[in-house]
Amino acid sequence: MERIRICIVGIGNCASALIQGIQYYRGSNKKGLVHPTFAGYRVSDIQLVAAVDISENKVGKNVLEAIKENDLQVVIDHLGDLNVPVSMGKILDGIINETEKNINPSNKTPVDIADLLKSTKAEIVLCLLPSGADEAV
Repeated sequence: MERIRICIVGIGNCASALIQGIQYYRGSNKKGLVHPTFAGYRVSDIQLVAAVDISENKVGKNVLEAIKENDLQVVIDHLGDLNVPVSMGKILDGIINETEKNINPSNKTPVDIADLLKSTKAEIVLCLLPSGADEAV
């Protein structure tokens, strides 16, 4: 079977937990998963091919470096060699006054999401944007 190519939009704590989990269970028989296969796929079949965020602290970095900017501690000793840069998304309503200081929005030019998805051949977009960011979603 081929890999499942995903793009994660919003590289926050949820994305960090998911990325760490995928890397932890990749290529091993570690215990902890109730269903190690689903429809013939394994965790190791998930391939992160694109990542999008708006934080100055994350945009332009490798996704493995970007997740270290979150509140969630990185607990995996070896995250592998996942070489996926974090692209700049459109801010729109993704920031409110109360979160602007924490997010520290980047002033880089947003990517064209459609072009990013085509060029990376992403099949699934996992949207992990905050509640209330309806336009950004």
